[in-house]
Amino acid sequence: MAKNNHHFLKLVPDELVKKKTGLNVLIHSDCNVANMPMTLCRLINKHTIHRARCVILNGDYLAYDRDIEIISKDAIHNQKAMDEASTLVRKADFYHIMRVAMPWPGVEWSEILKSDNCVFQYWGSIIRLNKNRPMMKLGDKEITLKEFHELFKIKAINYADYSMLEGAGEMFYHLAFPHDVSQMVPCREAKPGEKVKVCHAPTNREIKGTDTFLAVMDRLIKKGVAVELKLIERESHTECMRIKQGCQICFDSLNPEQGLYGSTSVEAMAQAQVALCCINSFTKSAFPDCPVVPVVPQTLEEVIRYYVENPEARQSVGRAGREYVERVHSPLRYITQMVYLYQTIINGTTNIRHDDEVMI
Repeated sequence: MAKNNHHFLKLVPDELVKKKTGLNVLIHSDCNVANMPMTLCRLINKHTIHRARCVILNGDYLAYDRDIEIISKDAIHNQKAMDEASTLVRKADFYHIMRVAMPWPGVEWSEILKSDNCVFQYWGSIIRLNKNRPMMKLGDKEITLKEFHELFKIKAINYADYSMLEGAGEMFYHLAFPHDVSQMVPCREAKPGEKVKVCHAPTNREIKGTDTFLAVMDRLIKKGVAVELKLIERESHTECMRIKQGCQICFDSLNPEQGLYGSTSVEAMAQAQVALCCINSFTKSAFPDCPVVPVVPQTLEEVIRYYVENPEARQSVGRAGREYVERVHSPLRYITQMVYLYQTIINGTTNIRHDDEVMI
């Protein structure tokens, strides 16, 4: 089929078009959270027999890679984008919903999504904070995310967040999200006599525990510790990564309700930085060899000071982090897991005929 005549071939590399014999996969999210929707879209088109497109409802200042964006970061509706998105919804075979399915005129997800044609993937705090709040419509009735999964038996993916499991845990899979370490340059190590730079890039100060972190940094600086703060806010992702590349330690989060590391820590490890984050026992059980340094409010100052004053320990943790991301967060590993999960959702567990059944 000619590339220009197939809506789902738009992002497929020309040399792979003839190998696309699988599904039309539509990825949809309310926002391009951590660039994961577009990362998945690119991986499907590069490594599998399937074709993928990505529809994002709301744009933002982070300026990630994109396919279709219905509402721009300036809150301008794009009717042409909405029409194209509606066409993709009609022509899709499988729906990968990230965070929450957001309707638009002509698209009512409760009439489209079935137990064998979709999977939800949750990021950040969307289900943790909203699982018991009305989030979707079923006819005239509003239902919670928890009720949605229970009623429709729809599978979901999260990372390793124990707080997401209540009520619908038996329908959740756990996959480590992808990160291409080959695209990351290791951070520049501080020279003798130079201050060690500690960065923090919160998208939500309250969730991340930013005020506590800033108070700790203020105390360390007043005590004469050779440390410098780099607070990064409302910058594009490209600019954020440029600033982080000059830092040696990265503080992610102190959120005790979350208790797991996210994309900030993964990016820090990929840059061979020391990543600091609140980690709970459930996360550690899932990722026992993760080199993210666990912190709580009572230990944060002590931990930062230790890694500022011990360059060998800092560099050792940095090397371990980069190797860990390369191994555990491998994009190829992730996309292989994902497409076999699609196959399981559609057909149930079936014996695999050969290793590259859905991969190219």
